[in-house]
Amino acid sequence: MRVVSLRRLRVATVGFACIAGQATAQSSTERPPAVRDTSQADAVKVFLDCQSRYCDRDFFVVEIPFVNWMRDRMDADVLLLVTTLRTGAGGQELTTTFIGQRRFARRADTLVTTTLPNDADDVGRRELVRVFRVGLAPYVMRTGLSRRIDLAFNAPKGAAIGAVANPRNTRDPWNFWVYRVGINGSLQGEQRQSFGFYGLNASARRTTAGLNLVFNSNANLQRQRFTISTGEFINELRSYSGNGLAVKSAGEHWSWGGKVLASRSDFANEELQAFAGPAVEYNVFPYSRATRERLTFLYTVGPVTYRFREVTLLNRTEDTRVRHQLFGGWASRKPWGSVNMSLTGSQFLPESQRWSASLGGGVDLRLSKGLQIGINGYYQRVRDQIGLPRGRLSDEQILVRQRVLQTNYFYGAFVNVSYTFGSIFNTVVNPRFPSQTGGGGTFYFF
Repeated sequence: MRVVSLRRLRVATVGFACIAGQATAQSSTERPPAVRDTSQADAVKVFLDCQSRYCDRDFFVVEIPFVNWMRDRMDADVLLLVTTLRTGAGGQELTTTFIGQRRFARRADTLVTTTLPNDADDVGRRELVRVFRVGLAPYVMRTGLSRRIDLAFNAPKGAAIGAVANPRNTRDPWNFWVYRVGINGSLQGEQRQSFGFYGLNASARRTTAGLNLVFNSNANLQRQRFTISTGEFINELRSYSGNGLAVKSAGEHWSWGGKVLASRSDFANEELQAFAGPAVEYNVFPYSRATRERLTFLYTVGPVTYRFREVTLLNRTEDTRVRHQLFGGWASRKPWGSVNMSLTGSQFLPESQRWSASLGGGVDLRLSKGLQIGINGYYQRVRDQIGLPRGRLSDEQILVRQRVLQTNYFYGAFVNVSYTFGSIFNTVVNPRFPSQTGGGGTFYFF
């Protein structure tokens, strides 16, 4: 498998020209037989598996007309599998794997490119078009359309292609720090009830090949208003949090670091929760394969301090304990679909009876032509609710989830099964009357 880092390579595809025999000097009653262009029938059949926000299938179909886009992967000659990772600057690293099938069964290629954090969706999707064109070119050159394809190269100005920025070879006035601030909110309601959510967030991160520093903070307010028989009931929940993480790379499988956390939550009855401790992670697969497959084990341990808003069931207003946690997670994306599983266990030391454990996961499988199934779920056993408030909650407080409730478990599940049949080609785009033809009724231009 070949891996190529793309920067400025551009592919110029020559559009399909109509082939028609020009009229020759013949009798006005005779016409030469029509010449039928069958080259498109020999075009490479492509199936796209892309979950990035830049994945605009209709745009790809229009911009890359020299292949046949398939509805089902079983009918494709080439699978385009796009996976993403977040870059240090907040953009995306897009890895596109071209997996040959059928007549190209023994061929596979990988191309990597990146986008900037402030790139518009149109910039990202055009970058993917460029990558798709470059990666599909070797396959198209083996078909009857090869004579209709051309390749152009835009020479770079200044730095060499593929140069990787790092603190030693790059003059950066920000020293690789990236900052982000944001505000969000929503409001909806009617005469007798209303719901509002308002939030502030800020982050700072510095990412290099050897060290990753991340700091995040959030402030949220959730407000609900209900008019009931006894009057007006208002529920307000506030939460604040800030955390810092430092991760040091130690080869292709190990990394270590530390984490600090401070938070406040009305819902969890916490005036303050503060944690600090070291962490170590082992990845069974090399980190360079993280976009395709990961099997990681992460262990953290450290003291955690609580200060409660109301007296707890344990008759305490504050508490300090040592907590350790082990997380194991596996995620994989293959041509047949994707799968992820995680197992987490935590415990207060040395109290063996104060623990929690959770199991979660999901699969998205393409079992056969047109048949797809998705299953997601989680289950958690809880034995460490030390912050439960003492006293009874009113029915209104329970209904609007004003406080966390005592429980031994949490669970959730989702299943989706679909079967698609009909034409195997998915090449034509027609945006007329989108709300009536299943294409959506709302669109925006930015």
